[in-house]
Amino acid sequence: MVRAQAFAGAHVQRAFLYDSPQLNAIRYAAHKPMVSTLRRLSAIRCKLALRFVSAALVLVPALMLAQDTRTLRGRVVDDRGNPVPHAEVELRSAARRVLASDAGLFSFLEAPLGETELRVRRLGYAPAVHRFFLGRDTLVTVTLTALPRVLDSVRIQARTGRMQFNLRVMDDAGAPLAGAEVLAAGLSRLLTDSAGRAVIANPRRGTLILRVRKIGHKPFFSSVSIAAERVDTVILSRLPHELAGVAVLAESGFGRDSFVFFDLDSRLKWKGQSAGLISREELDEMGGANLCAAMPQTRSGRLLRIRDTPSCSSQPACILLNGERPVLRTLGSFLASEVETIEYFPRGTDWSNTLFTRAGLTCYPWMRGSPGPGRSPEAWVIWLRTR
Repeated sequence: MVRAQAFAGAHVQRAFLYDSPQLNAIRYAAHKPMVSTLRRLSAIRCKLALRFVSAALVLVPALMLAQDTRTLRGRVVDDRGNPVPHAEVELRSAARRVLASDAGLFSFLEAPLGETELRVRRLGYAPAVHRFFLGRDTLVTVTLTALPRVLDSVRIQARTGRMQFNLRVMDDAGAPLAGAEVLAAGLSRLLTDSAGRAVIANPRRGTLILRVRKIGHKPFFSSVSIAAERVDTVILSRLPHELAGVAVLAESGFGRDSFVFFDLDSRLKWKGQSAGLISREELDEMGGANLCAAMPQTRSGRLLRIRDTPSCSSQPACILLNGERPVLRTLGSFLASEVETIEYFPRGTDWSNTLFTRAGLTCYPWMRGSPGPGRSPEAWVIWLRTR
């Protein structure tokens, strides 16, 4: 009996202790660190979940955009179907630019679907805009038209006032080249600005010979027909990095051939009125005809009265090849398709005397000493194409 009462009393005391506020306070203090840890882990899980959702919201549109692209390939040709090399092709919807290859080919990977606009430019051609809907991998052909040779000069003068030739110089990656030297032979020599631009003010109508060079790049040489104000782009290809310093200067157009172009500039500054030039663009229209057949059919050839020259008979002409090497050959032995530009100097029109200095011993060995101003013999300078 006494034991039973003692057991019952201890049981009541333990029950009182378990339900007492003091014991609850002790129990809470013991579990408080664990509760705090669980709450922190819960907060971390919420943050990670939010970050995952945010990343998903960002990636899903990007994946959808990646799926909404296609490969756009194309080629640039002239109005005869011949490839136009190194044309600048701009994809307007993606604000991207590339240069066509030597075969006139270009491509844009991951081009956006939908309405697409291509803008294409090349020296000697009118700029072209080609609009189409890109819905799958596409191959397009863009045709460039050579600039017109004869335009209404009164109408052009009224519209443009003082005529300008605007030139933009870029490297083969599409970046503008600042500080490139632009020679408009017989007219001016200037450097491109920070945007790669050079403005040749008030050029003469007819043929303009251009030479552009910059150290570290392959020089550019060509001729264009000027009949109105025009805008063109010149591409200078980068030279290999492994070239030595002296080789870089020579390959960039700063070697000994610089004197050839100094003579060219001097000849065109001091030429007589009956001397003149025929551009590559005019010769392109003549196809594979020889020069004697092609030159009289060009506008400049008719103005220069090339048909009446004795050098288009069987008689060899005194020719300075590429402005440097004198040869005696008939003009009919050259094809229009292989000639870049032609300088023609009738008798007494080379006031610079550079032609006789370079070709006199080969062409006129019987002449002793310089013929003097206004007495130079008939001569030709034929520049051959390198591209």
